[in-house]
Amino acid sequence: DIAASKQFMLQIGMWEIFSNNSVAVLEMRGGTHLVITDEKDSGIIRGSFDLMIDDIEVARNQLLELGYQPGEIERGKIHDSFEIEEPGGTVLLFNSSHVGDLPV
Repeated sequence: DIAASKQFMLQIGMWEIFSNNSVAVLEMRGGTHLVITDEKDSGIIRGSFDLMIDDIEVARNQLLELGYQPGEIERGKIHDSFEIEEPGGTVLLFNSSHVGDLPV
């Protein structure tokens, strides 16, 4: 479901570059593009990725408020994380950031 997946990605902070009934192109911070399509033989490279966020508790609560069902936060040695299945069926991993404040 391209429209539902696109809406989810917009709600988590991506920007729309282009979309129609068969494809949506979104941009993440840093200029990385995410292409959503329902064409299995589109020739688009399929990759896996996880999303790093500054405040994992806030992000999980926001997803709950939007009506999604994120998994429980798992505490790790380096990152805390949770998974969520976006409306198109792809499971995404959200990781806490370990980047500190930049020096003044």
